[in-house]
Amino acid sequence: MRSHLMLLILMLYPVVAQTQPQTFSSGSTGSDGALTYAPNLGTVYFPPSGLAPRANNIYNFTTVSIGTGTTVRISGWVINGPVYWLAQGDVTINGTLDISGQPGQNSPVNPSFRAPSEPGPGGYSGGVAQLGSGQSATAGSGLGGGAAASSTAFGGGGLYKGSSYLLPLVGGSGGGGGCSPTHIQIDCADGGAGGGAILIASSTKIILGGVLDARGGAGGNGTGGGGSGGAVRLVSNTITNNGTVVVGGGLAGGDNGSQAGGSGIVRFEGFAVNTGAVNGTTALTSTPYSLALPIGGPSNVSITSVNNIAVNANPFSFPDTTISTGTAVPVIISGVNVPSGTSGNLYIFSETAPDQVIPFTLTGSLQSTTATVNVSYPSGGSRGFAKVIW
Repeated sequence: MRSHLMLLILMLYPVVAQTQPQTFSSGSTGSDGALTYAPNLGTVYFPPSGLAPRANNIYNFTTVSIGTGTTVRISGWVINGPVYWLAQGDVTINGTLDISGQPGQNSPVNPSFRAPSEPGPGGYSGGVAQLGSGQSATAGSGLGGGAAASSTAFGGGGLYKGSSYLLPLVGGSGGGGGCSPTHIQIDCADGGAGGGAILIASSTKIILGGVLDARGGAGGNGTGGGGSGGAVRLVSNTITNNGTVVVGGGLAGGDNGSQAGGSGIVRFEGFAVNTGAVNGTTALTSTPYSLALPIGGPSNVSITSVNNIAVNANPFSFPDTTISTGTAVPVIISGVNVPSGTSGNLYIFSETAPDQVIPFTLTGSLQSTTATVNVSYPSGGSRGFAKVIW
């Protein structure tokens, strides 16, 4: 009987894993063409003439370029909500991209211009100062809005309350208005506004040689609280920062008791990243996350007409209209992407009379809600602001 010995030979071959290079695409369609600002233009406002605004604030560029000596300002009074710049090609910023919150008005506050300070896009305004009897200081807007001066003389600093992933993308909160109880109309100041929020994404690379400024606004000299810094999210295959990104909180007013604003957030998301100089916080870095772009537009509440006259579309113009009657006139408040049934207040700040705080409730559909309130305006100048929280 024969036995057979079976010999099993195992041949080992090296296994080589083939990896594909990592790439990121911004998803830009290029439909808005190239966004190009030549050098030495001074300060200009975005969006430029001919570039239509859109409800979701998403812009699809081929390339983006801001030349040295040019500051591109994006105002929260012009664009409501965070801004999204998507580019197929390079994004090069050698000038300044300014989405900062503006400072509060210094003391003594001119009654004609007692108004919330101007935020960056997606940021929140600062509170106003106390002036006299019935004209109290107000808190800063936003989830982290600084407290208004009440038992103390000083406005609180705004705090940034967004996620560290910047999802969703939100701007900074405003500082509170303040006033010394013993020096009314002498040592009263507005709070600084919160810095704005922007996402810049490129399918090639982002090169920052200048300044991207999303700082909070300083509190008005004396008692105003500083606004918080905003949010900057940069996403690309390669990100090189040879300039400066600023997201620090606004400085406090001159007195020791007022509070500075808190810092915002900066994210660099790429496969090759040089974070460079970041002022106000420590930059967060990662490989690219999903952009998670908004499907609808941001929520917005605005005053659309006074005494049946449409409000001037230019946010830097005052007054919007002139009223020649002492009787109450209708004020129309409109909401977009605000739930029906949401309640809020209409604030009327006047030169010659106490503040008015008039409640209202928006009704309609999520896409379009309205409310009408009747307001008696005193002589002199008045400013009105609608505010809702839900």
